[in-house]
Amino acid sequence: LLLLCMKQTSKLWTMVTSTGTIISGTSSVRAAVLPPTILCFGDSLTAGWSPPHMERFPYATFLQAILGANATVRHKGYPGWTATQLLESADSAEGLRTLIQRETDPSISMIILLVGTNDLTNHQFGPLDITKSIQGLHELAHEEGVPHTLAIQIPPSQFQTLYEEVGTTARQVNQLLEEYSQNSTSTFVKFPFDWGRNSDLWSPDGVHFSPRGYQLLGESLAPMVKTILQLG
Repeated sequence: LLLLCMKQTSKLWTMVTSTGTIISGTSSVRAAVLPPTILCFGDSLTAGWSPPHMERFPYATFLQAILGANATVRHKGYPGWTATQLLESADSAEGLRTLIQRETDPSISMIILLVGTNDLTNHQFGPLDITKSIQGLHELAHEEGVPHTLAIQIPPSQFQTLYEEVGTTARQVNQLLEEYSQNSTSTFVKFPFDWGRNSDLWSPDGVHFSPRGYQLLGESLAPMVKTILQLG
């Protein structure tokens, strides 16, 4: 008996033989399920910049190493970009909406957003402005059918310790972002480590992370990602 095609839903399967006979029934046999796709999106902290290293160390790479074959982790980071710019450019060739729509087999199951650091350097943006832009990125993802987003808080930095106003703005944005996540399908993620001048987790510029810092960030996300996506 030559089987030309087979179509299956969760309970019903249908086969067409070489003579055109249609055979249907129920079965526990299932087609191979592709692992979920995760997109890490943001600025240079997502791209993995770590001056003075020329090489990049995206935390997505370390997250992928933990998840293994259970998921596919991609990343896109725009060094120097604010959350506002990322939102305004969502429909560009490599913008967030375009990236989401491009992934169809399978579609993206989760987006991890780490944004807002560059907004702190723009005095035109207050806490509400920055939060609105970050929320806009999450809402765009949800509108495009992405079921889960993670909102990583704006990380600490040396810059925030040197300028009180900047540190205050960061804390206010993080508080607003956490409140937003409590009433949405986004999940707020506290940053896993503090700023420290003598810490081996930070780049000398006091803003980016060291390779070890990116590794720690990626690995710290793994348990939450596994729980939300119900990965083995």
